[in-house]
Amino acid sequence: MEKFRNTFRDLAVEFQRDIQARIEEQLDLIKGILDIIRSENISEEGEREPEFRERIAAWVESATAEMQEILGVVDEPVED
Repeated sequence: MEKFRNTFRDLAVEFQRDIQARIEEQLDLIKGILDIIRSENISEEGEREPEFRERIAAWVESATAEMQEILGVVDEPVED
């Protein structure tokens, strides 16, 4: 029974680390997309529509804050 518990715990820790790595990869992709949106759309549309630029900037800021919150949870230490 003890060997089973240890094996199960080891598998759970490995699984959690794998999930954390995948979440971080996805968040990096999202951040890259947000950076593209911010740099391209704000420069082009911002000149013509300042309100659009402000909405995009607020959305990017909100999304970035949410990503930081998620990373804070994901980066919590894994207990062995």
